[in-house]
Amino acid sequence: MHPRNSTTLDFRKLSQHRAFARHVKWTSRGPKANLKDPQVLRDLSIAYLWTEFHIRLEIPLDSLIPAVTNRLDYILHLEDMVPKKARGIDLGTGCSCIYPLLGLSRNPDWWFLALEIEQRSVEFAQDNVTRNKLEGSIVVKRNTFDTLLPPELVDGEFDFVMCNPPFYRDKQDMKSKKRAKQHAGAYSGTDNELFVKGGELDFLNKLILESIGLYESIRHFTILLGVKGHVETGMEILKNLALQNNLKCVHESITIDVGSTCRWMLHWQWMKQ
Repeated sequence: MHPRNSTTLDFRKLSQHRAFARHVKWTSRGPKANLKDPQVLRDLSIAYLWTEFHIRLEIPLDSLIPAVTNRLDYILHLEDMVPKKARGIDLGTGCSCIYPLLGLSRNPDWWFLALEIEQRSVEFAQDNVTRNKLEGSIVVKRNTFDTLLPPELVDGEFDFVMCNPPFYRDKQDMKSKKRAKQHAGAYSGTDNELFVKGGELDFLNKLILESIGLYESIRHFTILLGVKGHVETGMEILKNLALQNNLKCVHESITIDVGSTCRWMLHWQWMKQ
């Protein structure tokens, strides 16, 4: 966990929020709630975001429920890399638009381009931006192109790209990884949020390949990975491409270990030799 990530779940405090209060049962040991229920988890996230960050959030019950402390850790590590006034791209922002909202709650001088491929997610994300009166700081766009960072949408210079892609190729891949305990603590979500063609590794490879042509306009490329072995594979791809393209690549892996969930952030920069 990042040293600045000091947030904790205070059930007594959160139970004062009306969204979560209806799920809380008071016992002699204090408040309790059924955290295996998706609706309870969603309302807990809503209460937590408002209580700790003054973020107003609405998401459909069938969508991915953001684990806030994990996502905050990603933002904190980005803060260590980029200037106080930064422009970023959130690749696959989802219904919640959680990364831009969290980022701006801590860094009001940041600006985000939030890209999303699914129309419903675009609409919910835009509603959350409007709900928090951040239309001047977050622009939500639907990506209908074949590339992750199409030039038709990514215009100008940016300090960073961040993304938390789906972990699985398909439902069978999800079942096998859960059995192998490679991905613990997964929430329910739509197919678009849980699955990506080729799985996480193919997505990583595609982002790395696209990043070569964008290194003059985007300084820091980052991605959150759910399989540790993919970090090592990604580093090998970066090394090989640097040699092939006569470029210098500075890269690092950062462990994001929050609660029972462990993820790995791969960060790289391209530079001329």
